Amino acid sequence: MSEHVFNAKTIANEVAALFSEQIKGKTVLVTGVAPCNLGNEFIASIAPHNPGLLILAGRSIATLTKVQDTLLANHPSLNTRLLTFDLSSLSQIRKAATEVTEIDVLINNAGIMACPYEQAKEVNGDVEMQLMINHVGPFLFTNLLLKAGKVRDGGRVIIVSSEAHWLSDLKFEDLGYSNGTKYDIGGAYGQSKTANVLFATSLAKLTKITALALHPGGIQTQLLKHMPEPMMVAMRWKNDKGEFVDSDAMTWKTLQEGAATHVIASFDPKLEGRGGSYLVDGNVAMEKCAPYARDEKVAERLWKISEGLVGENFEFLG
Repeated sequence: MSEHVFNAKTIANEVAALFSEQIKGKTVLVTGVAPCNLGNEFIASIAPHNPGLLILAGRSIATLTKVQDTLLANHPSLNTRLLTFDLSSLSQIRKAATEVTEIDVLINNAGIMACPYEQAKEVNGDVEMQLMINHVGPFLFTNLLLKAGKVRDGGRVIIVSSEAHWLSDLKFEDLGYSNGTKYDIGGAYGQSKTANVLFATSLAKLTKITALALHPGGIQTQLLKHMPEPMMVAMRWKNDKGEFVDSDAMTWKTLQEGAATHVIASFDPKLEGRGGSYLVDGNVAMEKCAPYARDEKVAERLWKISEGLVGENFEFLG
């Protein structure tokens, strides 16, 4: 790791200043960008350090334009581009991938959590939407870019996972929770986050790029909008008044603290060659990763199943 000491209170702006030379001139693509979320905070943190191009990706052009307007108001010479597509649509993902030129860093930041059951429509099998948005869509988008040689040599792919991967391993025999009849919002989220770590494991093994998974910490963003209030109280994320509180079950981070690990994963030179690692609070923390989430055999099985779901094989020889 770096000679710098990172912890839960490290903030993204400080990290970006440390790695200013590594940020300079880089083309960075971030999915799931919206005001007041981690993708936006990451972009805002690296913007002062002269990146070559920032590609803001998301479903809504209006949302992306709002973020872009704020960025350009603060950094008029910043080079930005917007890319709109929905990670639940294989056809939109394929089209978007053709519109991307060469990049240095891809951050698969987009995600959903604890949402009501919905079945993914375009895949070859029974898959629910949390797995689709959090894994299957990013799997296809990332691999299309790699297959086309659009991630430069020495590039990085960062996959935003969560400590919630401890909630569930991969339910290979029933990824779609029996067409929703056995749906478990927490378990479905957990298996999608496990898939994130396993995807980084496979990418590290099959390609030359540095692929890393990370847990950003607990941050109060729109990601929580589907979480039932009684569940958050029961988990001691909130008190009986509906207020977010710190407890032994959760210590909340600010957006700046949460985005710090994004910046470290993307630019810390000491992470070169550490592909497949799982980062927490800016540090490699394999001991905080569930054994099933770093099992290469499980990763291989997920890769093959994911290929089947999207209807395309991705064979990389390194």
